[in-house]
Amino acid sequence: MARLLNIIFAAFLAAVGAYLLVRGYTLISLGGSWYYSIAGGSLLLVALLVFLKNGVAGFLYAFILAGTIIWSIPEAGVDLLALLPRLAAWLVVGLWFYTPWYKADMNQKGGSLWVGATSLVGLLLLILSGVQRGEIQEFTREIPAAASAAAGDDWTHYGNSTKGTRFSELTQITPENVAQLEEVWSYETGISWEFKATPIEIDGIVYTCTPGNFVLAINAETGAEIFRFNPENTLTGSTRERLAAGNRFSRGCRGVSYHKAPADYAGACAERILTGTTDARLIAIDSRTGERCEGFGTDGEVDLREGLGPHPPFGYFHTSVPLIAGDNVVVGGWVVDNQELGNPSGVLRAFSALDGSFSWAFDIGRPGDTSFPAEGETFTRGTPNVWSITSYDPELDLIYAPTGNGSPDYYGAKRRDIDEQINAAVVAINGSTGELEWVYRTVYHDIWDYDAPSQPTLVDINKDGHTIPAVVQPTKRGELFLLDRRDGTPIWPATDCPDGSTPSSAGECPVPQDPARGDWVSPIQPFSGLPRFNEPRTEKDMWGLTPLDQLYCRIEFKKMRYEGLFTPPMPGGGVLGRDETWGGTFQYPGNQGGFNWPNISVDADNGLLVAQPMLLGNRIYLMTAAERAAENPARGAPTTLPDLTGQGAWDDDAPRYANTSRFISKWKIPFTDIATDMPCFEPPYGRLAVIDLNSNRLLWSRPIGNMNELGPFGIKPGLPFEVGTPVYGSTVATRSGLIFQTGTLDSMFRAIDIETGKTLWQTKLPATSNSTPITFAVNGRQYVVLSVADSPNQGEPTLGSSRMIAFALPEPD
Repeated sequence: MARLLNIIFAAFLAAVGAYLLVRGYTLISLGGSWYYSIAGGSLLLVALLVFLKNGVAGFLYAFILAGTIIWSIPEAGVDLLALLPRLAAWLVVGLWFYTPWYKADMNQKGGSLWVGATSLVGLLLLILSGVQRGEIQEFTREIPAAASAAAGDDWTHYGNSTKGTRFSELTQITPENVAQLEEVWSYETGISWEFKATPIEIDGIVYTCTPGNFVLAINAETGAEIFRFNPENTLTGSTRERLAAGNRFSRGCRGVSYHKAPADYAGACAERILTGTTDARLIAIDSRTGERCEGFGTDGEVDLREGLGPHPPFGYFHTSVPLIAGDNVVVGGWVVDNQELGNPSGVLRAFSALDGSFSWAFDIGRPGDTSFPAEGETFTRGTPNVWSITSYDPELDLIYAPTGNGSPDYYGAKRRDIDEQINAAVVAINGSTGELEWVYRTVYHDIWDYDAPSQPTLVDINKDGHTIPAVVQPTKRGELFLLDRRDGTPIWPATDCPDGSTPSSAGECPVPQDPARGDWVSPIQPFSGLPRFNEPRTEKDMWGLTPLDQLYCRIEFKKMRYEGLFTPPMPGGGVLGRDETWGGTFQYPGNQGGFNWPNISVDADNGLLVAQPMLLGNRIYLMTAAERAAENPARGAPTTLPDLTGQGAWDDDAPRYANTSRFISKWKIPFTDIATDMPCFEPPYGRLAVIDLNSNRLLWSRPIGNMNELGPFGIKPGLPFEVGTPVYGSTVATRSGLIFQTGTLDSMFRAIDIETGKTLWQTKLPATSNSTPITFAVNGRQYVVLSVADSPNQGEPTLGSSRMIAFALPEPD
């Protein structure tokens, strides 16, 4: 028996060694590490020695393990998650040298003591790495005298105010008592799919929207439904089947808005809820009854397709929250990007919140003209759009709009000057007239889909003794730009560049060049001086459960072009198997962020920014129209839209289409189709951090999210280790010193101390919440409410399990 088991062990070592040797040579040919080939060749020799019953096998294995430890330290440092895939598998396999079967079969002493000694060193290194803690900088957080109840009880806008701070002045729930939070009600919507809306609350009523743009009013104290408004959405409809026929964009609704008419208003619907729909309508309903406001537009709605010109049904729709700016309601729109030229206009429009009449339009293609187009004309087609949430400063009467870029996303050869003026930017617009005040572009000639995705956050900071009205713009590229909101001047421009050079006075740095044929890139890009969440990835960062899948990820990484942030998208090969110079491009962060529409929050009293970036990368490869059709014959050749933009036809060989997907390990267990399906680089994939905007200091940063539901091969390991999962939700900061946090893939809802980063309370949700929590007070009791989807992975839902859940402290006896 001992002989047979040892032969099997030797065969296993030989198979692993052969894989490491051969695939390791591939890595060497790509300019990568020699370690795997050396380890593989050595392991083949160990297998032969075991087969020959030669005791030198144990000594040689101990030598491999010692060499692995020495190699791992400069590669991974003292980082547990980085060390585990380098050492854990070797330590586990080394246990065989202690089994009685191994010892019984060997003719000589098998070197077990040497294996044990080196294993002990490796184990101690893992233990040491596991007790490392992040640094927390000491700081003083002031708590001003509490505002009046009227100022802080309600949550009246998407970000609590039109400034998008996600900051609450309420102090009933504190770091000292938050552990007593309990669920007080749960409301099921009866509607499936992506329930990602952030609710609002006014006078004891919670308002929200669902897939299909249903508007719900719920009693804030009991969770009882007050009314349900069905907009009869023509794209998604009211049935399960029609919702299922849509997609995660056409089903989406991120929230609703509330407007209260001036005191002298004598019409109906003095208080109303406004919502934009995915079939491009702006609808106003009475906040008490849920009935349409008859004096608003036609039958309570405005057709947002007017002035856009011809486009397919899914070519333009509204998913984000309308902005209330005084007595105007301001809307942007979502367009089908990364496709062709000639999309509908990215125009930003304002309508009267009272009667729905047109107020103004910001159309970059018609400078100085904010009117509605004349009959037979349209707003300028194909301009960068505003698909996310906008903000408003009533004191300055400025609207702050985050923009995308012209289509297609990853190839900009035909972009016009007007497209370049506002792509991937924060744009300040006069709230009364719609005229442009200033623009700050976060990317020049954006060919990375690095939209400005988040609602700009308006907060006052104190720098060098001076109060500055600031705006923070998070970006998909993982940087936060802090600007003077009066004129767009950077407050903390970059002081260092990724390549080690000195930036310009505006914070601009050199970036990689040589894009795909026909396109161009800017030689410089703007960088922020605030702490960044986009440190370049290297081959050393490639990750896996074992050396086998780690080697796979290293090879795939080295196939791609990657020279750090702003590496241009390239034609590729690695995925499709075509023989190209590059296997596409590695993009880090990927096109979902960094930051996305779930936004930052701030402690507005102290100028503290709470950031929750996602740290995932993508693989991009460009294709011509013919290659795109060949890759997916079922889809066929792309439909060419009429040239309505004056940009001309594409060249046949223009690589204008992009395939982008997360850089995931597709390494499979031998002789199966079971793939690892984990990110190809080491965690964390999500962080929570606090930055002092006054002094530009990172106060603390920690991984957020545990391994309860995130594991290889689709396994949910149920482990409590905080590794940092991908994040989709957002945070709320409170005056009492709490951060309410959600969005991690472990489906947890947490309350965290803003001063230390310590989790003070947490609870398991039915699924991941992809929205922002809100907090408000009714009759002296503070509540925290959030939305929970029933289909976090866009899989087949269970009808009716999407819900809203409220938490509060126990009522006094």
